[in-house]
Amino acid sequence: MALQPHVLIVGAGPVGLTAALVLAEQGIPIRLIDSLPHRMNQSRAAIVHARTLELFERLGVVDAFLGEGLKAHGIHIMDLQGRTLMRPNLDSLPSAYNFLLAIGQDATERLLTEALAQRGWTIERGVTLTALTQTPNGVTATLTHADQGSEEVAVPYVLGCDGARSTVRHQLGLKLEGETLDVYWVTADVRMEWNQPADELVAIPGPDGFGFASPLPGGRWRVVVDMGQRPAVLPETVPLEEVQAACQRVGLRARLSDPVWISPFGVNTRLVPTLQVGRVFLAGDAAHVHSPVGGQGMNTGIQDAINLAWKLALVLKGRGTQELLHSYNHERHANARRLLNFVGPATRMVNLRQPVAVELRRLVMLAVSELGLTSLLARRVSELDVQYCDSPVVAEHRQTTAEWLQALAADQPHPGLGDCWDFHHGPHPGERAPDAQGLKEAAGQPKRLYEHWIGDGRHQLLAFAGRQPSPQRLAALQQLAQGIEHDFAGVIRARVVCQEAPSLPASSLIDAEGDAHRQYGARYECMYLIRPDAYVGFRAQAAEARPLREYLSRVLGAPTPAWRPA
Repeated sequence: MALQPHVLIVGAGPVGLTAALVLAEQGIPIRLIDSLPHRMNQSRAAIVHARTLELFERLGVVDAFLGEGLKAHGIHIMDLQGRTLMRPNLDSLPSAYNFLLAIGQDATERLLTEALAQRGWTIERGVTLTALTQTPNGVTATLTHADQGSEEVAVPYVLGCDGARSTVRHQLGLKLEGETLDVYWVTADVRMEWNQPADELVAIPGPDGFGFASPLPGGRWRVVVDMGQRPAVLPETVPLEEVQAACQRVGLRARLSDPVWISPFGVNTRLVPTLQVGRVFLAGDAAHVHSPVGGQGMNTGIQDAINLAWKLALVLKGRGTQELLHSYNHERHANARRLLNFVGPATRMVNLRQPVAVELRRLVMLAVSELGLTSLLARRVSELDVQYCDSPVVAEHRQTTAEWLQALAADQPHPGLGDCWDFHHGPHPGERAPDAQGLKEAAGQPKRLYEHWIGDGRHQLLAFAGRQPSPQRLAALQQLAQGIEHDFAGVIRARVVCQEAPSLPASSLIDAEGDAHRQYGARYECMYLIRPDAYVGFRAQAAEARPLREYLSRVLGAPTPAWRPA
């Protein structure tokens, strides 16, 4: 007998598929519907960034993406004469995925659909949500099928992942608040005859408009180009000849041919006032829309889905608190606001036409390049700098100055000033958990830290032993790890991380090269609790059970027996 769905996901694009995949991995019964009778066959969003690839790795799907996508290692920003203004290189990104992956949205949806099918779930197509009501205890949705039949379905939660024209958002009475920019651009997937390398994006913010080209698999290119004055009504398409003329005007000097998709568009920068109304949530374009500058849209939506889905899964299992669930709105609404504050001004900047403004833009870009600040831009675009430091569900514990002085005076174990300095510069609560090289289990081969987490949707507790730990402290760390993993079985995986191989359980991680200790500022013993979305939830120096358990009781609640779907 089919399990009663706990979550109705409306919309089977990349956002809805990702939410479904995370929930399926967590054993949550779902129902995924989409009004379209078949999967989309257009490339649309065609860039997957480093942070998304890191999260896809944990879900076990990244190899499929790498097998079909095209790696681009840089972004060449030039002027109308072809002179370099900035050339951010992604090779120095602190990620195993130090590149942009060019892959069409049609391929993204196919790969995620296949991954979901492998986990036993399918998409119900030709099914449209037409009404939505909710009580404090659940949501009732009216669904209309392609044959005009209808049904009512009752579920604990609904996720609206149904795009910019979201029916779920309309049913909630929410509006996308913001503005429409004075921009008329066209996107086209074409073949291009020119001299640019096929592993680098090209952007030309010129005096006659903006031009952009990104390589695609199969020898094609994605072109985005300014078409001039915006008409009162946007056409459905434009002739290739007009796209060619616009490319020549803005400096993309290439011969275009063989178009498979040409789509004119305007640019809105808008955001809903909240991502949560009761038991209904919005994610992706249903919640925020903005310029394609930076290729942030689909990646942001996918990360919305991951942020929400792991929290929702824990709450449905009785292993997460309402405060944890509500933090989705706090964290991702703030992130969307920061995103709009980035891409909105960036779009206005590349659209400048006045000679003085154009020259100022050129000088600013040259200065950024000369000062070596392009690495910051690369991190921003790759979404490795997304953080939730002001989230209500992240925290840390460190000795107060008085406690440190008391331990010093009593000749008790305590971190030195250098240890405190290193820990301070480690990843803070709410920041991305760094990857690290060369960690291995006692009987295993060295792997990156993130590789140890593949297919594991639990929190990861890393109890760092620091330099030259005493046998007593190693035993205490192991006892702490075992106690937490026992009391939060299925929710937390706890490991001791040490630089040598003492007599610890085989599951401990040996950091022989010390890279993880360096990345996490762990000269002295400390611990980090890494969330399922690979952000730091909690950290402490030293590694003590009491502050950790206080944090867990607030975010995950009291330990409970193992959960089974009804």
